[in-house]
Amino acid sequence: MSPDKTVREVLRAYRRVVDRATPSDARFERARRAVTERLCGPVATACGTDVATIETRLLEHPAGRVFVASLLEEALVWTPPDGDGLLDELLGDRQLRKRPVARQFLERLRSAPPRLRDIVEARGGTRVSVRRHGGDESPLHVELLDDSKHIKTGDCVLARRIRLGDTRVFADGWLAFPKSAAPVLRGLEGERLVERAFCLQALSVLGEQTVLSRWLDTLEAPPGRASGPAGAKRGGRLPPRHRTAPVSDDPERERLLERIRKLFAMSQETESSPHEAEIALRRCQSLMTRFGITEADLETSEFAVASVASGRTVATHVKLLGGAVALLHDVLFVIGRGGLAEFRGFEVDVQVATMTFEYLTGAIERALSGRKRHGELPPGRSAAFDYRVAFADEVYQRVRTLAAEREAAERRSSGTGTALVVRKRERVDREFGDDLVTRPLRLRGPVDGEAAEAGREDGQGVSLDPQIR
Repeated sequence: MSPDKTVREVLRAYRRVVDRATPSDARFERARRAVTERLCGPVATACGTDVATIETRLLEHPAGRVFVASLLEEALVWTPPDGDGLLDELLGDRQLRKRPVARQFLERLRSAPPRLRDIVEARGGTRVSVRRHGGDESPLHVELLDDSKHIKTGDCVLARRIRLGDTRVFADGWLAFPKSAAPVLRGLEGERLVERAFCLQALSVLGEQTVLSRWLDTLEAPPGRASGPAGAKRGGRLPPRHRTAPVSDDPERERLLERIRKLFAMSQETESSPHEAEIALRRCQSLMTRFGITEADLETSEFAVASVASGRTVATHVKLLGGAVALLHDVLFVIGRGGLAEFRGFEVDVQVATMTFEYLTGAIERALSGRKRHGELPPGRSAAFDYRVAFADEVYQRVRTLAAEREAAERRSSGTGTALVVRKRERVDREFGDDLVTRPLRLRGPVDGEAAEAGREDGQGVSLDPQIR
């Protein structure tokens, strides 16, 4: 399907959504109120007024369509704690079921996390070329659902990018601002990222420059909050004691993080192969062993929390990958109600764990897309589910080997016989583990054995230590 036709199909879906999302719809009204309070509340607090006043000012502004789209999109993906959200109801719409692309768009909307991207080139308000914020990889072309002159070359955009066949589109609720403003968003994930970006753009658009400066001053030390396989943890939110947005102010650590970002970016430039994942993970672990947390850092380094998934529930393959990454980087992977999935641990470990997790989830999707494109995988959700779980389980087993190798090497080199990794985990457990319960992850047998076999095959790797020294 051509990009133009794909955009038309998605816009038809949005029209169905707008038609259904009226104040008379109790489910929509509940979602709208919750999202408006969450996004407009910080703006109202900064301006010393109420949410209704801010909402009115934004919607009446010439750039009001941007805020309407943002509020609608967040209302769509919002899930109440006691039931299904608006998106679940819309996916049952008979008209949407007749339009596969539109339905696929809405299904992927919920699982697509909002991310920061740099606009390399804006093309006539209908298409942009983008790359990951701060990255240097080749830009990708992304279609816009509505004509927009607000996005300019050199901007930074917070948006959900959704792939439909060979076409990539931005969901309609994007937020754009000068790249110079992006540092205050670095390291944030999920709802916190959207909330801060919304406040940043709202204060800028409303011309509240004095308020904006005062608000930015309060972000220098932001308050925080914090909850697979056999080692996965379950728990609730933490009190505001730890950073939720890992931000390194150590130049050496920042150089380490940049090297790891480039490593993963290079790995993503091609179709993911079974060997590329292990090469990347071994190189990443080698860098962390050399430049990560040291003995001297154990008592002085800050802790952090990072959310890595959103949605009603945490998918099985995400639990497996989260557990694998936790083993690899000495952090806790915590899952809980309402789709809670986050890493907790030393700040630099959490930052690298988040990058590793994003790389591995992307590796699965790239490999799955390649199989589908070449007709090597049966169609249907069941096959895709079995493929992802088998791939992730194979990665988890290989990471267990990597982690065991590293721990054994540290024990041999340690004068006390106790590995640094063990002491790190003990510190993290003391800091975060009081309210957590460990439960094993039980995997059911695959429904589609062919798809599971393909996933396991693509998740395998070979030992490539000589290439990464």
